[in-house]
Amino acid sequence: MLFRSTYKYEHSSARSANSPSDLTPLLENTDDNVFIILSDNEVDIDRILAALASADTSLTSRGRTAPRFVVLGNTRWNRYNTVDRAMFFKNRVIFFSTYHAKRDSETVRAFDDAYIRSFSNMFVQSYINRFESSCMAGWTACSKVDSFALLPMMSLSVAITTFVGQNLGAGNYERARSGAKSGLVIGLIIMAVVLVPLYIFAPQIVTLFNKETEVVEFGGLFIRIVAPFYLMFAINQVYSGALRGAGDTRSTMFIMLGSFVVFRQVYLFAVYKLGGGIDAIVLGYPAGWVLCSILLLIYYYRGGWFKKLQAGIE
Repeated sequence: MLFRSTYKYEHSSARSANSPSDLTPLLENTDDNVFIILSDNEVDIDRILAALASADTSLTSRGRTAPRFVVLGNTRWNRYNTVDRAMFFKNRVIFFSTYHAKRDSETVRAFDDAYIRSFSNMFVQSYINRFESSCMAGWTACSKVDSFALLPMMSLSVAITTFVGQNLGAGNYERARSGAKSGLVIGLIIMAVVLVPLYIFAPQIVTLFNKETEVVEFGGLFIRIVAPFYLMFAINQVYSGALRGAGDTRSTMFIMLGSFVVFRQVYLFAVYKLGGGIDAIVLGYPAGWVLCSILLLIYYYRGGWFKKLQAGIE
């Protein structure tokens, strides 16, 4: 069904019960929604994206079924200074444009990586939504903790990309490879430091978002299922960063798509059809990290990409 909604900004202090700036009613359904924002004003676009993200968070935090929606974006949004880029991921913004032309852009590489993770997580969320509301709220809390806990590793991955790229460009091949190994050690230490307190204090951390007993139980369970696999996340982030630094962005993209999107969907479908419980469903999230790490390790050490790169530079 196609319909048009008019958004009107109102300050929070002046909003009424049926305020046109509240987009929650648009998401209160079980349909697959696609939003197209008919505005070229960057302030309006930022406000609408923020309103959609706020409505999504509001519904999910109240234990309602997580809304299923995407936003069709315009590449001009990347040039707007006002628009909060974090809203692109929160609202599952999809760009159909020449965005894909500049594959050598570091910004595009980082966007690809984050967008693939965000998009693939929708599959896990869709299966969790089939369980009770406390499961959904618990997963929401787990996702918030997870997104914060993984930030150091994602930053390290970008640093490794830059380090490897600069050293390969200068002809320091061994320094580039040793840098990736050192990055892996640092990454594993960082993730170990992060996961231990998360695993021990998982229920207490969930209470920061929701204090309901069942939500705390499910949220704590989900964190303790996912946290040990942070070590796998460190591996795939280090080697994907190193390969991107070497200019091999296509291979990392295909490996991530295969692991985070294709494999997860197959895994979740099979587990659900076989009657797997919520713990088996949640395992589909870190299982993608495990597969991605294995494939990247094989490709990194057996793919022959380094010899081809060295030959091409020389």
